[in-house]
Amino acid sequence: MDNRIFSIIKRSMLVMKSYATTLVLFCTLSGAVMAFDSAASIMPWFSFIMFLLMFMLLYTDMRNTAFKEKRPQYFINPPPFKGILYGIIGIIPILLLQTVVLLVSVPEDYSMAKWRAFQVISGPVYWIARILGNKPAFYMAAMILIIIIAFLGYYAGHHNFYIAEWVRKRLGIKKSAIKPKAPRRQGTDRSNIS
Repeated sequence: MDNRIFSIIKRSMLVMKSYATTLVLFCTLSGAVMAFDSAASIMPWFSFIMFLLMFMLLYTDMRNTAFKEKRPQYFINPPPFKGILYGIIGIIPILLLQTVVLLVSVPEDYSMAKWRAFQVISGPVYWIARILGNKPAFYMAAMILIIIIAFLGYYAGHHNFYIAEWVRKRLGIKKSAIKPKAPRRQGTDRSNIS
């Protein structure tokens, strides 16, 4: 692990990987959601579920990255806010793809298909854009949440913070004690046999 530009871009692609994973799931499973008559009202909820999955994947990837980077043997000495950099670099390909889809000119008959393609690219953050106003600018602005998630994950990893442990403490749930297994019984000690 090092601090070269190529290495930073490579680790930033963890953001893109988490987004792409949930986007593929969104595209694959949205066909089943579209079969319902009330698909327009179900789709934001479905998008929210995909967002939660993306949050979990991205948060974990960034937390693990921070754990590794702050190890003294790598001499990186990362600041706790480095997740913001990873988030910004990681969403650039998504924003470029959204921009290309918006700039492509299509005949009037296909304008709705173009808009749907734009919405599909924004799948995991679709629910936020719908709440904000369902305009292209809101879809792109919703990408800021990805930067925030990358920051939170990296910051948590930098400070050895675990969400599950924090929730357990807040709820007063004690970690279950695992009883150690009893040692195996060895056969008779043959050294004492004469």
